[in-house]
Amino acid sequence: MEAQVSLKNINKTYGDHTILSNVNLNIYPKDFITIFGRSGSGKSTLLNILGTLEDYDSGSIRSFGYSDPYKDKNKSMILRRERIAYLFQNFALVDNMTVKENIDIALKYSEFKNDKEKINITLDKLGIADKLNNKVYELSGGEQQRVAMARVLLKPYDLLLADEPTGSLDTINKDILMQLFLEENAKGKTIVIVSHDKDFANISKTSYEIIDKCLEIKK
Repeated sequence: MEAQVSLKNINKTYGDHTILSNVNLNIYPKDFITIFGRSGSGKSTLLNILGTLEDYDSGSIRSFGYSDPYKDKNKSMILRRERIAYLFQNFALVDNMTVKENIDIALKYSEFKNDKEKINITLDKLGIADKLNNKVYELSGGEQQRVAMARVLLKPYDLLLADEPTGSLDTINKDILMQLFLEENAKGKTIVIVSHDKDFANISKTSYEIIDKCLEIKK
């Protein structure tokens, strides 16, 4: 089976500080991977590199047939529009816009952009159907996280990247989100999460940890 994304000998520095050293990783269809590591270990940086949001100093990446897509903005745009979904740690919502307006932005290129039934079912499943006309700043952190997840579920993607997705959630909302990850993976979606939350080790198929700038497999 061919990897959807393959990283070879990736190195990343900020100034004189090395963040990632000789990182190799193959991500295959239907994988569910969690990457652990202490704060500042490079987890989010690695996720940004996978999502074509950040450059690297040396090494190579092949992503859905494209070689080193970050270096070609058109390739990068196509991947983020059609193949890769990103659940940001800070949600990446527009605070002074409504939930509906935030979702409309995300669905600009989605086949579901005019499918009100699909949108309503997704929002209802996430428990935020009654928040459609609320401004984002009026929502709790858990509700904002679910809006961000709704945008992911309604856009086309094969690979979901999630940065500390349960960091701001209470137990109930955390369980809802973790179940959604499992359901999406069961549908054939590939999931890659970076987190401090050790509970992800119980539901992911493969776990890694960044130790001393290197990526080490845990299970």
